Amino acid sequence: MKRLLLALIVLSGGISFPTFAQEKSKLYNHAYSAPASLFHETDVTVASKLRALPPTLDGERRYDVLGWLEQQGVERKPGVSAILLERSDVVVVRGPAEFLELAGGSMETLCIKTSIKQINLSADLWAYESDGPLDPAKRPHNLAEIRARAGNSLKLLDSHALLTKSGNRVTGESHSAITPPPVSPASTPAPASPKESPSPKVEAGPFQDGSRGSVFDVESSLSPSGETIDFQLAYQARVAQPAGEPDIAVHCSSTGGVKPGQDIVVFFTTDSGGTANGKHRHRALTISAQILDEAGQPLDDAEATRKKHATRALQLIRRAQEGIVTE
Repeated sequence: MKRLLLALIVLSGGISFPTFAQEKSKLYNHAYSAPASLFHETDVTVASKLRALPPTLDGERRYDVLGWLEQQGVERKPGVSAILLERSDVVVVRGPAEFLELAGGSMETLCIKTSIKQINLSADLWAYESDGPLDPAKRPHNLAEIRARAGNSLKLLDSHALLTKSGNRVTGESHSAITPPPVSPASTPAPASPKESPSPKVEAGPFQDGSRGSVFDVESSLSPSGETIDFQLAYQARVAQPAGEPDIAVHCSSTGGVKPGQDIVVFFTTDSGGTANGKHRHRALTISAQILDEAGQPLDDAEATRKKHATRALQLIRRAQEGIVTE
C-alpha cells in the first residue's frame, strides 16, 4: 500500500523465531504526513475525539487522535497509540501490523484527498510511421512503447495541459492562426484555454469549416483508493499537414483511469493503405496525469519519499512519543 511520508521502524530484539501470536503482538511505528486541519476542521463529534497531550520539549502541541481513528472504523487494540504533532503536520501511529494496516488505509485515503489541490492532465496527439501494418493485438499502450516503435519518425501533432480539481470538468481549446476566412464573425470559435465547462462534450465537426485546432474536454476525479485518476474525456482536432497532403482529423471519446505520473494510450488509428515510400502511418492520443499538493508540486513516488524522509520520520516518532506512557 502506498504511503505519504512514512517510515517503518521495527522494534528488534535478539535472533529468535517468534510464534504466530508473538508476531501478531509485535509493535511497529509509522509516521504519516497529515495536515492538522484534517483533525481540527471537522464536526463537533469528531473534534471531541481529540485529546490534548503534554507538548514536546520544544513546545510543539500534541494530540491523541486514536478516538478519531476509531470513528473511521479502526478498532482500538492494546498498546496502540496515534499522536498528532500539530506544527509538523504529522501523525505517529503505533501498534501491531494488523492495526497499522487498518489505520494506515484510513489515514492515507483521507490525507491524500486533503492534500490534493489540483490535478494536472495532459493530452498529446502523436503520429509515427512503421515499415509494415500493425497487428491490432500489439497496439502500443503508452508513450514508451510508441517511442520504441516510432524511432525518428515520431511527431507531436497537438498538446494540451489542463489544471483542474477532482470532480470538476475543464476544457482546453487551441486554434491555428492559419484559418480560412469565416463566413461570419459568429461562426469563428472564440479562443479559451482552459475554461470550466458544464459537461465533457465536443460538438460534432467544430472544424468542418476548414479551420484548424483542437478541443480537449475532460472530467477527472481521484479514485476511492487514491491510486488512479479516473477520467471521462472527449477530444477533437484538425491538424494541418505539408502541402499536398490532407489535414489529419481526429475525433474520439474515452473513459478510464491513469496512475499519477504515468500515461496511457486512449485512442489509436492507422491510415488505410501505405505511403508512397511503403510506410504505414499511425496516430495515437496519450493521456497523462499528475497530482499536485497544496504548494503546486507533484506528489512524489511513495517509495522514494519513504527513503528521502526516513531520518526525519524517526525524529518525528521520537518527538511524538517522548514522555508518553501507552496503556
